[in-house]
Amino acid sequence: NPEWPDEKNIAAIQKYILIRILYDLKLGWRYTTPNLEQTALIQIQYNQLEEFCTHNEFFEKTAWLKTMLPKERNKLFIQVLNYFRTSFAFDHIYLVEKREETELELKNILDENKLWSLNSNEKIDAPYVLLPYSIGKVKTREYIASIGPMSYLGKYLKRLIKEKTGRTIARDDLSNEINSVCEILTKGYFLTQMHIKANGEMVEGYRLRMDCIKWVLGNEINVLQDEVRLIKYKNIQFKPNQYFQNFYRQNFNTYGKSIEGKEHTGQLSNSDRISREEDFRSGKLSVLFCSPTMELGIDISQLNIVHMRNVPPRPDEMVS
Repeated sequence: NPEWPDEKNIAAIQKYILIRILYDLKLGWRYTTPNLEQTALIQIQYNQLEEFCTHNEFFEKTAWLKTMLPKERNKLFIQVLNYFRTSFAFDHIYLVEKREETELELKNILDENKLWSLNSNEKIDAPYVLLPYSIGKVKTREYIASIGPMSYLGKYLKRLIKEKTGRTIARDDLSNEINSVCEILTKGYFLTQMHIKANGEMVEGYRLRMDCIKWVLGNEINVLQDEVRLIKYKNIQFKPNQYFQNFYRQNFNTYGKSIEGKEHTGQLSNSDRISREEDFRSGKLSVLFCSPTMELGIDISQLNIVHMRNVPPRPDEMVS
């Protein structure tokens, strides 16, 4: 009601939008839809990172970091922090301490049948804790992942240390170096250190602090390469996907309706299936994502486009 707005509803919508923004910081969908960062429409930066890299006193105990120029450290730490970010290793109160409380609040206040709400069975994703050391069975509810010697990040730092020192570092020593990098970034207030209990011992784990992230407009030209996960043998310039860049920049208000899509599969109840077919036929639903359940006997008038993900296995499933 615009004349008497519900403050609780406004707060819930703001939390919901924040959750979706945090999700968008993860590694984008690799096969279908790139996110805003991958289309060079935004650039993610880290508050005071460039200045932090100029303070040599933070790197005195790590020889290979001590010899690096500030701009080299900045480049390295951007890659490390980006790895935490795209791995969904976040430290945010709505995702950690108050995840269940936030989830319950959004479901109680927001209408699950509207676009701007959690789905009825949807839960807020729990973030990961990244661990530099190998551990055994963990008696904890935390989601954990390795950044040890055999991880993408471990191999990236191994390559970098060899480039700077000329020697191949031993596996145990590499774990210590990975942990040292994380400790340094914790002192700079970029990571949060936490302890995970395994086999009666406490080991260090880390998450990215969300209060150090800055969203900056991209230049629409340059996309920062993920040097941790992708090894290249020659200089390759990555360009943003022009189609999705233009798609995201358009004014969706000109459509005069919400752009909503639903799935149409054998897992749906009969009533849901009929309802979605009727909504799609009337134009309420703009897109149906279908399995072979949609191949025969269903008349959808004014169908504009059919996109096939692959060739149907049988002739009777072909669209004519």
